[in-house]
Amino acid sequence: MEISYKTKNVPMLLGVWALNVAVFLGMIESNLDFAIGDVLQSLLPYIVADYSDKVLFALLVALVTVFNGIFPRSVKEFLVFWPASRPGERAFSHFMPKDSTINKKVLQKHFGPLPSESDEQNALWVTWLHEFDNDVRIRSVYRRYLFARDWTIIAVAVLILAIPVAVLFSEVKLQTLYYVILLIGQCLLARQFARVQGEQLVRSVMVRKGSSVSVHETVK
Repeated sequence: MEISYKTKNVPMLLGVWALNVAVFLGMIESNLDFAIGDVLQSLLPYIVADYSDKVLFALLVALVTVFNGIFPRSVKEFLVFWPASRPGERAFSHFMPKDSTINKKVLQKHFGPLPSESDEQNALWVTWLHEFDNDVRIRSVYRRYLFARDWTIIAVAVLILAIPVAVLFSEVKLQTLYYVILLIGQCLLARQFARVQGEQLVRSVMVRKGSSVSVHETVK
């Protein structure tokens, strides 16, 4: 049985969690140096330390894990694609007209009139996505998108859960400000990465579908 994309992404997501918790512990203990040259050296003790006696570490990991697990796909996609709520709901009305690599004439000929309602657009696009589950190019983009989407929810969870604790327990208030800026930056970066990969996935599926239909026409 083939391993799912989400399962393959687990090691990278665990790395994201560990790094966030390491930064959090450094923040709480007020010995995290935000100078670029010293960041890794400052984090190393937390990354390799024995966490058996660190209640805050265990608590934050548990809370972030819950945040990532309890939210359905629809919530994660809304965070990434707002004001849209799903990657494929603007496939034909927004992405297709702007991408010259998509064979619009072929798709319109075989599937036209293409849907304009968001639910119908997403439904048709998802059908095409599943047709190319074994396509290496689609799989690669899809896996990156799923990782970035889950990273986004982790970043939001850390932002919500860690900042109040840091404000209450950190002794260095200027460092707390840097920490807040860092977490906000992480949220924006993760969301932008997920959005770019999601939009690339939408376009890649339509390009692949257009090429597939065109090949069938040539064979006939």
